[in-house]
Amino acid sequence: MNNALISTEAVLYVSSWNGFTPVYTTVPNGQRVAEVSSSQFPVAPPMFWMVCADDVVADLFYYDSVTNTIQQTPPSVPRVNPEQPISTGTQTL
Repeated sequence: MNNALISTEAVLYVSSWNGFTPVYTTVPNGQRVAEVSSSQFPVAPPMFWMVCADDVVADLFYYDSVTNTIQQTPPSVPRVNPEQPISTGTQTL
C-alpha cells in the first residue's frame, strides 16, 4: 500500500473545446492527489496523508471529500482539429 498526499486544490479536467480553447470543469468535492509515496513525511495543514492503492498516480486521481475515497479523474476530451475551409479562387503558380 502507498500513501497519497491530499491537497485542498480543486481538481480540473478538460470537458470540451471551444475552437482551440479548452473548457475546464471542476470535479465536485474533488481534492488533488499531489503526491504518492511509500512513506509519509510531515506536511502542513490542510494537507494530509491517506492510505491508497498501489495503482494511484498523482494528478490522475483525486480525493472525494464527501465519500472519503480516492477516485480516478475523468479523462480529458482530446482536441479535434477543426476542418480546414476549402479555398476558392486560388491560382496555381
